[in-house]
Amino acid sequence: MDFKIISERNGTAKMSWDKSDDITGNLYFSLNIVPGTLFNNPTFGLLLSDIKKVTVAKLTLIKQRVVNAVQWIIDVGKATYIDVLVERDLANINRVNIKIEALQANGTNLSYSQFRTVGGPAQGFSI
Repeated sequence: MDFKIISERNGTAKMSWDKSDDITGNLYFSLNIVPGTLFNNPTFGLLLSDIKKVTVAKLTLIKQRVVNAVQWIIDVGKATYIDVLVERDLANINRVNIKIEALQANGTNLSYSQFRTVGGPAQGFSI
């Protein structure tokens, strides 16, 4: 069973004990866990700390990393389609906006968006 993720006004999130009927929590965890920290699995999560500057080429790299990070959601049958768009944040040159459109297994569409900063120490959290 998946649990709901509640977004806070300050940009953070917390998990509730309420059942989730969508893949929002799966997307959140996939994009916020530092690779190698979940059961020492180096393939789960999203790493952006090694990218020092957001260029067109780096946007392509970031998009591929996001696609790889969320692929498991399709592989286990929670979604049938996930489309990823990564845009440079015009207000902050060290930040990108990750936009996801997904067709969930139950046939409903889901839109998800998250800003992430590149460079600096690894972001996200460890479990």
